[in-house]
Amino acid sequence: MTISKVAQQYSHLTQLSTIISTYTTKHMKTDPNQNYTINEFYIKVKGDYGKEKTVRVNDMGDKLLSLITDLGWEYQRMSRSGQEVFDEIHQLLGTITENEVYMEI
Repeated sequence: MTISKVAQQYSHLTQLSTIISTYTTKHMKTDPNQNYTINEFYIKVKGDYGKEKTVRVNDMGDKLLSLITDLGWEYQRMSRSGQEVFDEIHQLLGTITENEVYMEI
């Protein structure tokens, strides 16, 4: 069976999924009785690496930074791609330079 035949065979499901998704999204936004929680993370790092930095956070941002720091204890156990993501997070936070890694193994 070709891809186009499969697409034709199941196109009604895609259309139905789109209709349901659109309906749900519209009604979720306008329903005043909908219960949900908004978590806002605020982290602002001002300054360059190796120089004095100012870090401003709200409670959720502080908790997130704390969890990222705790995750550093698992750096050597992470996969290579996990380490790269962890390094990129620290580069964004300004704790390491762009060409630096969190921990040399």
